[in-house]
Amino acid sequence: MRFSYAVSLLPLAASVSALQVTSPTKGEDVDLSGSFTVKWDSVNTDPSSFDLYLVNNAVFPNVQQKIASNLESSKGSYTVSGLSGLTSGYRSPVRPRPSRLHR
Repeated sequence: MRFSYAVSLLPLAASVSALQVTSPTKGEDVDLSGSFTVKWDSVNTDPSSFDLYLVNNAVFPNVQQKIASNLESSKGSYTVSGLSGLTSGYRSPVRPRPSRLHR
């Protein structure tokens, strides 16, 4: 079964500084059951690593699913190898947050 969701990007939390997701783009349909690549831009004042979350804002309180941990900010991209067990409503951002262990 193919799960395709529109992924939109919201402004990132202030604690993430200038780290910005550049792909997938706002409103882009992404097949979350298959592999997809998340790309970002960073600057030297960003945290050296971060965790990546998929957020479902269609429910309250929102649901956050961590899809990667301790990604190196300088790498610029990460390929997600398909996600399973998602409920409907993931029309929300892929959002980076600083890794708690590597600030």
